[in-house]
Amino acid sequence: MNDNKIITKAFVAGLFTTFIYSASAFILPVSLENIREELSLSLTQGGLFGSASAIVQFFVMISSCFISAHFGKIKTLRFGLLVLSLSLIVFSFINNYMLALVVYVFVGIGHGMLEALLTPFVQDLYPNDKGEKQNLLHSFWPLGSITSFLLTGFLLSKGVSWRYIFFGFAILTALVMFLYPSSKKISLPLSSTNLSHIKEIISNPIFWLFGLGIFCVGGAEYSFSFWLPTFIRTNFDKSALFGGIAASLFSLGLAIGRISVSHMAKHVGLFKIIIISVTLSLISSILFSVFNNIAYIYIMIFFTGLFMACQWPSLQTFAVTVLKNDATLIMVFLSCFGIPGTSTGTLVMGILGDKYGLKKAFYAAPIYLILFLIVLIIVGLINKNKIKTQ
Repeated sequence: MNDNKIITKAFVAGLFTTFIYSASAFILPVSLENIREELSLSLTQGGLFGSASAIVQFFVMISSCFISAHFGKIKTLRFGLLVLSLSLIVFSFINNYMLALVVYVFVGIGHGMLEALLTPFVQDLYPNDKGEKQNLLHSFWPLGSITSFLLTGFLLSKGVSWRYIFFGFAILTALVMFLYPSSKKISLPLSSTNLSHIKEIISNPIFWLFGLGIFCVGGAEYSFSFWLPTFIRTNFDKSALFGGIAASLFSLGLAIGRISVSHMAKHVGLFKIIIISVTLSLISSILFSVFNNIAYIYIMIFFTGLFMACQWPSLQTFAVTVLKNDATLIMVFLSCFGIPGTSTGTLVMGILGDKYGLKKAFYAAPIYLILFLIVLIIVGLINKNKIKTQ
């Protein structure tokens, strides 16, 4: 097997890891209403599952950078899949809220290791990538969530317990570990964990602007998709399948958007694409919160996913071209900013949902996007020359 075939095999393993990572992450939003009923939880308590998991990911992602520098990315990714698989199995047997919350934190640990390393792993495989491979990688995130939303919603509507669903996805997660080539057969650069390199990155003010941008993207995208199934089920008195369809439309938009951008990036330029993306997603997310007809809401869900699609992977890739430091460190550190965004987004929407109803809580997404647009304008003014060469 030549080098190109090994690289392709590793890339395919990364695609399937992204797929199962996403699929496992979105079992909870679709089955949350069933879990809430079984364990007698409020919306705020339900939101804490996402928040607690996301908070621990922040620390795991930083640790993963140092762990992978010692053991390599492939071994660390495999270990992350193992932790995720075992945690999902244990979660499927839980009957107590506090224990469920603790176990779901371990789900977050597995997710954190995958989140930290998948993007820089592909960057190592394709160091000259201009956004094509990264957007293709991240297109498997919505494909995984679509599968999870539809399959979980369908099974729940047929009376299958959420516990069996979690267990089934745990087995699939374990199988993905065996897709990776041996780390002995592929040579990947080790991450730089030299303190001088880290200091150079975090001392650059532009890095913090990119970090704030990722925070806003995480808050807008994840909180929107996390609460969609519950919103459809509670506001329109629909079954789990209808909630899964709503979330699938959002993910379908993400998939189409990221695949499209993977072909457009080299011709249009990442920064221009991001600006257009944020502007259009801001409009569609506001319209989502305005409409009351479920058909119009479904349409806006799809377009919001379509327009939000490229923001996370494209901003990370653009940041690497601007900052010119170790790609793994930059991408891991930036992803760490996304975690507080996702955790505050889900929790804030849960709190707002308890107080004002989930419909009004969805106005949180446009607020995140407005902040992101402001950050982009500042970045654009500072980096005019870099943007012109895009």
